[in-house]
Amino acid sequence: MAFSPRIGVSIGCPAGIGPEVVVCALAARPGVDVTIFGDAGVLERAAVRARVTLPKSASVVSVTHLGEDDVQPGLPSEITGRAQVEYLAAATDAVIGGKVAALVTAPVSREWASRAGMPFPSHMEFLANRVGAKSCATMQIGSGLRITMVTGRVPLRQVPTLLSASSIAQTTVLTAQALSTYFGVRLPRVAVAGLNPLAGEGGRLGDEETHLVLPAVNLAQRLLSTSGLAARVSGPHEPDTIFRQMLVGEFDAVVALYHDQCQIPIKLLASDEAVSLTLGLPFVRTSPDHGTAYDIAGTGRAKFQGFLAALDLASSLAEKSLAVPDTA
Repeated sequence: MAFSPRIGVSIGCPAGIGPEVVVCALAARPGVDVTIFGDAGVLERAAVRARVTLPKSASVVSVTHLGEDDVQPGLPSEITGRAQVEYLAAATDAVIGGKVAALVTAPVSREWASRAGMPFPSHMEFLANRVGAKSCATMQIGSGLRITMVTGRVPLRQVPTLLSASSIAQTTVLTAQALSTYFGVRLPRVAVAGLNPLAGEGGRLGDEETHLVLPAVNLAQRLLSTSGLAARVSGPHEPDTIFRQMLVGEFDAVVALYHDQCQIPIKLLASDEAVSLTLGLPFVRTSPDHGTAYDIAGTGRAKFQGFLAALDLASSLAEKSLAVPDTA
């Protein structure tokens, strides 16, 4: 019988769609060995509303014991804001301690975590801080796309000031390593997008491609060569054509320089089934590419396919006993 590693799941904000997408996804994968970090009562009520049953292979660690008066779908509070971070902390302890082989996280609210006195920049930063990871990045996966972001949710005007040849190169290296280690690509082809329209059009529309992106591409290629990983890094490429080039097979992954450069093609093509994979951690961590969706929580309208895809990817990677290597 094939080895099936145990997957850790944090249910996210109990007032969001996390509990319902978790129970629906697990009902669709009754054979997956899962430990859920959350609240048994919250999950039971979510399962009743969704008309599903949690499989016997799923065990629940009740980090909180919230009654119906404490949490209602679509009505976040300081209680739920605190609980969501506590669930993630417990799940993180489990994966660090080897009790689970990988981590799948349902969405949390940064606003309500902050209101509860628990500032939460992002899952990636939370996890990186817990394990002391020196460099991490988020790869979005779906519909034939693999796109890694250099910068995250920041105002567009700040992007040029946050980019550096070093940060672009490090993200590129993490991407190539993930293609090799996680996805078995023998000679990863990583394309780096330009910042400006038409990749600057020879400097007429900006010169960041010349003084920033091109040096980053060269640095990434040197770092990969030094590490012994054979890979092909190219760029800067025109942002309006690079994603189609990946879809037709010219590249294995794209490095996007800012949030929407990555998210627009992902949201367009992968829609509800996109998965976020955190690169640079010593364990597998995935999540669906959506938020808490308080406006539809508890209404039966939430789609669980994104969480299901995140669960499937985490299970697949954990079964191969893969982990992203330290790139220091």
